[in-house]
Amino acid sequence: MISIEGLTIRYGTHKVIRDVDLTMKPGEFLTLLGPSGCGKSTLLRAVAGFVAASQGRIVIDGRDVTRLDPEHRGIGFVFQNYALFPHMTVWKNVAFGLRSRGVNKSETAERVEEALAMTGLSAHASSRPAQLSGGQQQRTAIARVLVTRPSVLLMDEPLSNLDATLRVRLRADIQRLHEDLNITTMYVTHDQQEALALSDRVGVLREGRIDQLDRPRDLYHNPANSYVCQFVGSANVLDTDTALRFGLRRPDAGDRQVHVRPECIRLTEHPVTEHASPGVVTDVTFLGLLTEYAVDVGGARITSLVGSHADGRWRPGETVSCGFDGSNAMWLSAGGAN
Repeated sequence: MISIEGLTIRYGTHKVIRDVDLTMKPGEFLTLLGPSGCGKSTLLRAVAGFVAASQGRIVIDGRDVTRLDPEHRGIGFVFQNYALFPHMTVWKNVAFGLRSRGVNKSETAERVEEALAMTGLSAHASSRPAQLSGGQQQRTAIARVLVTRPSVLLMDEPLSNLDATLRVRLRADIQRLHEDLNITTMYVTHDQQEALALSDRVGVLREGRIDQLDRPRDLYHNPANSYVCQFVGSANVLDTDTALRFGLRRPDAGDRQVHVRPECIRLTEHPVTEHASPGVVTDVTFLGLLTEYAVDVGGARITSLVGSHADGRWRPGETVSCGFDGSNAMWLSAGGAN
């Protein structure tokens, strides 16, 4: 288990992490999600011991590790850049951590073979990093951590250097390893799909604070504010005039605006929902599985995502009815870190 209590990290007078509280259950996979500069990697590195806490404390498996060096925290850390020794084989790279800990040869051999098998690298044991693909190098880095049998696994954007197809494949490998080993895992990424696919819970960071910590489905369908809604997926944000065009009025809305996911927007020849308005198709973007339509509704740009048709359903310049079910309208405020 990991417990973070009132954690603040300052660089000079600048607060990078602001009074964060966070508790992870044993075996949980939790992802810190956010844009560059939001503090997610700093928070991860603070748990690892690479960054000192200015205030608060960090507890791992019941031990206060706030002032302990990284090697005494019982954690394994997977870096973004692999950090492999280029002159060593895969086998020796994986064995390095055990040898530095004084583990005897027979146990080292047994544990290395086990880690290589888990990560699908047994056939590459005698290869050097330069002879491996990017995915194989990252799996070597993961095996090097797993072989030490850490109680907590920390991963800092481990897939960011890989191409899109390989990211998906290795993402599945990480998910499988977590299910098999049940290691408490904290993961950092800026990729929304990666976070939603892998995690038991996701924490969305902004300016050093967690705006929302929730299960992936709840995060997507019940965002805490406009920032979370637009960062986790995308949304049409309707100002007051545009909301009125769709027949939406909420006297107590305050500073809140209507948010509707693009996949909830339906384009038809005639209105089929209560909340519909005529519009003109301005752009059509084929995305393979989906097609994105941009529609001008009274000067506002509304986007709709629908399943692709071989010949395309609508074309620029056509008039359509643009609508959605009222249950899909989310009234959200901007929210924000102070």
